[in-house]
Amino acid sequence: MNRSRYWALLFALVLLASALVWVGGQRRVSAGTIQPDRSSLALVPAQATSLFGLDLDALRATALYATWQRRNPIGKHDPGYDEFLARTGFDVERDLAAVTGAAWNNGAQPALLAVATARYDPAAVSAFLKEKGAAVEMYGGVELLAPDGRHTKPGQDYPALVVQLPDQPNTILAGTSTAVKQALDLRAYPAYSVLNNQALLGLAQKIGAENQVWAVSVAPGAFLSQRLPQAPGPGAAAQANIMRILQGLQASTVAANASNGLRLLAEGACASAADAQTLADAARGLLAMLRLMAPANQPQAIELLNALHIEQQQSKVTLTAAIPLQLLEELAQKPDLLLPHSHSHAHPQAQSRRHR
Repeated sequence: MNRSRYWALLFALVLLASALVWVGGQRRVSAGTIQPDRSSLALVPAQATSLFGLDLDALRATALYATWQRRNPIGKHDPGYDEFLARTGFDVERDLAAVTGAAWNNGAQPALLAVATARYDPAAVSAFLKEKGAAVEMYGGVELLAPDGRHTKPGQDYPALVVQLPDQPNTILAGTSTAVKQALDLRAYPAYSVLNNQALLGLAQKIGAENQVWAVSVAPGAFLSQRLPQAPGPGAAAQANIMRILQGLQASTVAANASNGLRLLAEGACASAADAQTLADAARGLLAMLRLMAPANQPQAIELLNALHIEQQQSKVTLTAAIPLQLLEELAQKPDLLLPHSHSHAHPQAQSRRHR
């Protein structure tokens, strides 16, 4: 197997999948829909072009989360985290309840914001971080912490954290400093929050309530095309056409449900039916090539690729996946199953081992 060619194809598939995850359509996935926390949304500026949500309390109740946690316990072999937990009582794995995030452009710079709700002692967390060297900037009577202990030059963004919000004691703000400051400003100017951005909220309100993870975006093409990594040599030519299509993407929705294995729905609305056809054909082609190049002694890789389904209808491209919990557990136990090996041979017939 040509290892560099395999990685180029895998990179291109990730690029296409990223586009579909961020680019969605208009389909309602269930009768009941998610109810994003309004107090969190009130801290997101109206110019946000992307929103995402993570219901951690609901996710912890799933078998998939239990599988992941066994393999990746937060703070494992980390004395620093043990000290943080002992001093603050804040167990992120247990006490972080939900996260609402947003992204938008502040001129040429991306603005990123996360609004988390948690069960914790704000004063204890603040004191611990400052003791460990976090720099402090006061803004509107609120402490902005720079956990790395330094700020950038005046006028430049730095990673900022607010753990003591006077009127919302169970809320944490994190993100670029400009975005966090804009969130704080909204306490005095609530009319300028994303609660009044009906185009973006309208997408979120169509996501099924059974999903623990969701994301929506309007006009995501420019944001994606500027920030996705460059493909390696063999994939560079194809990337140029993909980038052109990305720039024309118009809206996005993605929903993930981990209640029974992993179910994913992502829809992408392209600028035209021709662009949608190009994107769908490219994705199908990459999937087919990856199946042929997958090592014969790694049927889990074949099954994972077979779980992905791509459809195109007019200007819309849809990616769906239903991945069984057993397969996810096998992949968690052997994460190198998807890595190509130079002496492996292609699987003769790519067929799923399980019947659905």
